Amino acid sequence: GTLGFPSNKPGSIYFRITSASEDFIDWCNYSLRILGMRNIKKREIYDGFWEINSAQPYNIEILMHSIYRDDFGMSRKRNKLIENYMLR
Repeated sequence: GTLGFPSNKPGSIYFRITSASEDFIDWCNYSLRILGMRNIKKREIYDGFWEINSAQPYNIEILMHSIYRDDFGMSRKRNKLIENYMLR
């Protein structure tokens, strides 16, 4: 997945996962819901390419305390998430 920091809203954060496999997107969506996320948006970006995303603060909190909890190869994403999220 990727994290985005829109320039039009300081402190705004969203995450998204994209794939050409709708099955993979559905699995990711299912897995994130098990972690407690809700209101995740799924859409077909263009023919056969899918995305799930969310900018809900509670979903970002879940990312911070689960997937990006430790520096295990995601330290750059984790540090950017913490740096930008703390500006809210």
